[in-house]
Amino acid sequence: MDAPLRHPPLGAAKVRAGALILLPRVPDAPRMGKFPLPGGIGRRAWLNFSRMQKALDPRLLVDAYLDALAAHDYDRARGYLADEGFRYESPIAAFSNADDFIRHMSFTGGITQDIVRRKVFTDGADVCHFLLYGFQISEKETAKVAQWAHVEQGRIQRIEILYDASRYHRFFEASP
Repeated sequence: MDAPLRHPPLGAAKVRAGALILLPRVPDAPRMGKFPLPGGIGRRAWLNFSRMQKALDPRLLVDAYLDALAAHDYDRARGYLADEGFRYESPIAAFSNADDFIRHMSFTGGITQDIVRRKVFTDGADVCHFLLYGFQISEKETAKVAQWAHVEQGRIQRIEILYDASRYHRFFEASP
């Protein structure tokens, strides 16, 4: 039997009978992630826990949303957005409906090559990312982007994007 860890650092959390229980972090845990699977918890329960944790932590939720966009998985990205009251604003588009926004992203998102996170700041339910968007219209380019997302009740309620859109405007003005 392994010796118990003394004052282990806190890691994941688990809900049992309505109470939140913190689990110790284990550096050499099984391939399920950084944390052990206590009490015979199965993979499905672990994945459900992972979703619950993202819903509780605005930064994890917004990071998961960005991962879905980078993978061009727009159905998964839609799952992180609020069903009602969603707002999106950027220099070239604005949406007040998550379904319309995702439809637009699935149409235009093909130009996205990669999304690199340079820095992230959180302030309660607000998450701000400084990103490098790699995209290709006619040639590969990179745009510096600031994204501010606001999370309410486990969903992204508002996204504001700031970047220099002059390249997009020049490209579309030159198009026949």
